[in-house]
Amino acid sequence: MMFVVTPDYKYKTTKDIKLENVKVPKNFIFDGVTAPFPASLFLTAHDYRKGILASCFHDYMCDNKKNYKRKTATHTLLKLWKMNGLASWKSWIIYIFIELYQIFTSDKEWEYAIKER
Repeated sequence: MMFVVTPDYKYKTTKDIKLENVKVPKNFIFDGVTAPFPASLFLTAHDYRKGILASCFHDYMCDNKKNYKRKTATHTLLKLWKMNGLASWKSWIIYIFIELYQIFTSDKEWEYAIKER
């Protein structure tokens, strides 16, 4: 088992999890799969369950912006989610909404982290 559910309904890693050059440490807490409306209209409960590992890596990378580019975090999310069963057409919808979210939010930390490299 890689995750446990916390009393406040978040997920916590039970061991270190590694994928390529990303290592999520044991006891990392994340909120699971979140998809904004209307992207959520395209996802089933099965899709959400299959996205837990992908969400873990994505949230870790987002929490560590100085070490990862935003595009890398998005690519990792979609790659893992598809490997775990998300349909390709749904991954494109998720990608579009992630990009729209980035356009309409002002997350300057990503910009700062990229300029530092």
